[in-house]
Amino acid sequence: MICLSLKKLAFEQNQYQHLKQTRKKMYKNNLGVTASNTNSYTHKKGFRPIKHHGFRYVVLSVFVISGAMMIAILQFGVSLDSAERQPDVLAATVVERTAPEVPKAIETLPEQPLEDEKLQLLLQDWAATHSAQDWSVVIQEAGSDAYSASIRAGSWYVPASVYKLMMTYTLFNRIGFDNMRSIYITVDGKKQTLDACVDAMLRYSDNPCGEAVGKYLGWFRVEADLHKLGLKNTFVNRKDTMFSTAADAALYMNLLYQGKLFGERETNYVVSTLQQQRLRAGIPKGCSDCVVANKTGDLGNVRHDVALVEKDGKKYVLAIFTSGAPYGQIAELTSRVVSQID
Repeated sequence: MICLSLKKLAFEQNQYQHLKQTRKKMYKNNLGVTASNTNSYTHKKGFRPIKHHGFRYVVLSVFVISGAMMIAILQFGVSLDSAERQPDVLAATVVERTAPEVPKAIETLPEQPLEDEKLQLLLQDWAATHSAQDWSVVIQEAGSDAYSASIRAGSWYVPASVYKLMMTYTLFNRIGFDNMRSIYITVDGKKQTLDACVDAMLRYSDNPCGEAVGKYLGWFRVEADLHKLGLKNTFVNRKDTMFSTAADAALYMNLLYQGKLFGERETNYVVSTLQQQRLRAGIPKGCSDCVVANKTGDLGNVRHDVALVEKDGKKYVLAIFTSGAPYGQIAELTSRVVSQID
């Protein structure tokens, strides 16, 4: 394109030189052609003749524009190369829900010291007589570091809605209790206050609110906070699915009871909400005269319940993770555990 423009300009310059020569001859012959009407002459394509010094400026402008274009192209290439070498800031949102390799189907934690042999025999007998389902159970006195009894405590399961309880650690430590009412999040395309959504996900196990709160907090933050807390086998920052264990769920409940997750007001709020939550067909049904603060997780086949249980002054943590078991069996196992503890 530049070469064609230059040729065109050269042609017009020649036309102009030819016009000047013609003007001089006509002037000498007194034909009445004046400088004014000569300057207004245009050739058949309509271009005005270019004055002597104008051609130089046009050529210079062409070279300046061409040079600027070349510099811009080089800078763009450098920026692309730099972008390939440097990590993209937005990459965190793209790979946010990734995690290590998918855990093994069954992973057993180191054996915990047990304080109640009868409870341990009860769990082993239960698992043997209900072998059509998978069972992972932890029984622990509230405030104690030792298990009273457990079976397959470290087996990985999809936690289902139990993760909604675990998110409260990041929620209250990073956002704060007082700030939730003034924060709005998007749930199914609609704006809703954060505190209303947290109540819905704990009290009714609302799935859209659980997803919205997790997205607002950042799944990678939730997972990192839980790992620092000690829940090393809980993974929520994944593209495919989540994983956790009954051992991690029991640990979280125990830390909640001890007030080690967040402040007293936040602790009381979570415990009281769980005591009033509406899904009570598992552990609460197995001990109708107990005070139970529980959180369920239910995906149809995968069904869990984790709770703080209090009866006759005795307080303990009960975490039951299952695959293939109905809530009726979870309630029956709870009833036997409570009877043994009494």
